[in-house]
Amino acid sequence: MNATNLQPAATDASATPELQGFIADLFASAESPATATLDDLRDILMGSDVFISDFGELMHRQDRTALVIEVDFLIDCRGHETPLVRLLVN
Repeated sequence: MNATNLQPAATDASATPELQGFIADLFASAESPATATLDDLRDILMGSDVFISDFGELMHRQDRTALVIEVDFLIDCRGHETPLVRLLVN
């Protein structure tokens, strides 16, 4: 934590279990490249109206709003090009 403004430092930002699960689903897919970044994840979340994970979970766009907000926060803290794999090891 930064003592002057009580904002988390960029290195403190990590993904919630929900976002980590979503990322893990993407990596389970053969179509997901190992080099996927936070920008790529945001594009996926903002994409189609309905998203079906490899495990059959149906998510409408409005269901993904919290994940998009979290990804935007992580982009602000860590940068657009942060590899998703870094979020899984924290």
